Amino acid sequence: MLKLQKRHLKSCRFSEFDAENVRCKCAYRIIGTINGKSVRLSAKTSNRDVAEDLLHAAEQRIAKGEQPQAPSPPEMPPLSEVVATFMRDLEGRNWEESTRRKYKTLLQDRLLAFAAQKGITRLDQIAVAQMSDFRASWKDAPRTAQKNLERMRAFFRWAIERKYGAENPATAASLRIKVNTEEKEPFTRDEMSNILETTHLVPTGHGFTLQGKHSLQVIDRENARELRAFVLLLRHTGLRISDATKLERTALVNNSQGDGWSLRVFQKKAKRWVYIPLPDGRFGTDDVLGALNTLPIKSDRYYFWTGRGGLDTATTNWRGRLDRLFRYTEEHYGAFTHRAHPHRFRHTFAAEHLLAGMDIKLLSILLGHKSVQVTEQHYAKFNAARMAQAEEAVKQSWLRQAARTMGKNAAKISPIQQRVG
Repeated sequence: MLKLQKRHLKSCRFSEFDAENVRCKCAYRIIGTINGKSVRLSAKTSNRDVAEDLLHAAEQRIAKGEQPQAPSPPEMPPLSEVVATFMRDLEGRNWEESTRRKYKTLLQDRLLAFAAQKGITRLDQIAVAQMSDFRASWKDAPRTAQKNLERMRAFFRWAIERKYGAENPATAASLRIKVNTEEKEPFTRDEMSNILETTHLVPTGHGFTLQGKHSLQVIDRENARELRAFVLLLRHTGLRISDATKLERTALVNNSQGDGWSLRVFQKKAKRWVYIPLPDGRFGTDDVLGALNTLPIKSDRYYFWTGRGGLDTATTNWRGRLDRLFRYTEEHYGAFTHRAHPHRFRHTFAAEHLLAGMDIKLLSILLGHKSVQVTEQHYAKFNAARMAQAEEAVKQSWLRQAARTMGKNAAKISPIQQRVG
């Protein structure tokens, strides 16, 4: 009967005599006895499933009376074919177009070009050293590089399940990327006011002419209304720019008390529906509801998207419009305290609610985070409720320390001293 054992290398952290330990990447070997003859063959793979298939093939060969020999591992398909199969699998699993595009850029554009340059034709030729060289060729920012490394890990896990490879080189500790945690900075009240004022000054490329430092001939009033409504929506709902771009008219529903409106939005990361109250001008707030209702109609289904073309393209166009808005705001009112980008509207929404005393667990639901730990990681410094609790706890600690000190001093006074006092 044949069985599998590990054939540990000298450099392996496990002993060469500990053949039953399979927690390493050393190759398997096939050993045993059949018809009184000792069999010892190398499987030439560290993948357990592949090794078991080779073991069964060796048993069948010996059962037919053929000479036992080391079976050849299955022929691996070309790397380009593996990548193409993976991309088809993502589409078959109905992954988002934006996610598929990121994998396409990483695998089809970058990995295959790197492999061609290095003479790599199969996936199993990519070890830790090759993966390290591939990662070093990226020109991404640290956070983007970290995301791409996670995608490479997912790709190799998929390949191992389908027996295209035996190990996942992207999981090596030496490949980890250090990402510094960035402070989430909201817009100040003055900055928000300046941005809203500038929505009336942003040109659309249809003959706008600059008349002075703080004035611009406005021709397209519909563009100004649309841009203002989009900014107010981001600021007062905390939506991501892609979710705001594809906001449907049916998302506007009556709130639970029947005296206002909310947005019913499906948060994909949290995989749940979220109801976000919509400001309508009461309590001194901006009238986001009115801004939406006065928008020029681009589609019967969406507020800010025609529905034609790709959502990614529409989102990119809106990001470009906001970047133009930020540039014009700086030209008219001076530089921002921190770099302006669309996600800062989301930070503003979170920070102002926390500073007003909102429970961070509730805010986490409104933002659509997977867990409250994500919200705490990003916005802990704005958590007024938590700061108040900490301050109260410290004060109570002071009182307890003072009480203990007074008790100890009282014990040192003699009874006669106490009577005299």
